[in-house]
Amino acid sequence: MTISPTDRIGLVWSGGGARGAYQLGLWKAMRELGIDKQVTVLTGTSIGAVNGVAFVQDAYDTCFEVWQNMDYNAVFDSIPKQENLSTGRVLYSLAKDFVRKRGISVDISRNRVKELTNETLLRSSKVDFGIVVYNWTKREGEKRFVDEIPEGMVADYVNASSNIPVFESLYINGDKYVDGGFAEVVPLSLCLRRAHKFDKLIIAQINSFPYQHLQSRGEIAGKEYVMFSPLRRIGSPADFSPAAIHHAIELGYQESMAALKVKLRV
Repeated sequence: MTISPTDRIGLVWSGGGARGAYQLGLWKAMRELGIDKQVTVLTGTSIGAVNGVAFVQDAYDTCFEVWQNMDYNAVFDSIPKQENLSTGRVLYSLAKDFVRKRGISVDISRNRVKELTNETLLRSSKVDFGIVVYNWTKREGEKRFVDEIPEGMVADYVNASSNIPVFESLYINGDKYVDGGFAEVVPLSLCLRRAHKFDKLIIAQINSFPYQHLQSRGEIAGKEYVMFSPLRRIGSPADFSPAAIHHAIELGYQESMAALKVKLRV
């Protein structure tokens, strides 16, 4: 697959927790090569939806700063703000919080998503933005583009998409929602609903599990695609340590830049 300057791009960002930093590296490479402006459809699940908000709003600097300053205490309310916390201390704090509140507190993360989300920008963007969530009450997945979400509720759906079951419960209109990965960890089918709006596909699959036996490149539903997954060792979805985050960003950048240069014939 090659990408020409006139190609419209559909971008699919999977869930994967802390591995979402790899997507930031991909975004950095796309920016430097000038193809980020060719994206016309973006769908995200879980952390892919969180990163997607920033991408559609063209808030790269803000997103980069958040990831650069990432640590356990930037995600979980119960983790003390101190350097070099042991894994045991982190797990103990999270377990204690879970037992006490019947769910791990992540208000700090949810509030950051609310601060980041600008519905006016999202709804007026040339990029169609889609989010995958899972309605636990009804036991069914929901896949919605922003224009299908009620006014004032986009941030709620983004938070719902990244709400793994051990977190404190999150409700929308009385229904309990959990991580969109339960419906579709790689939101490809949602992106393909608007296939008429793009020519080529870039898929960032950062989850730990293989997806639909897709190869690294090929064609699906008449659209050529390239799929990026970490080729070298990367931290676990739960590893929010600064070292793991910085490694994932750099790895995403290096691997994506090398591959995209070939696609662009640079």
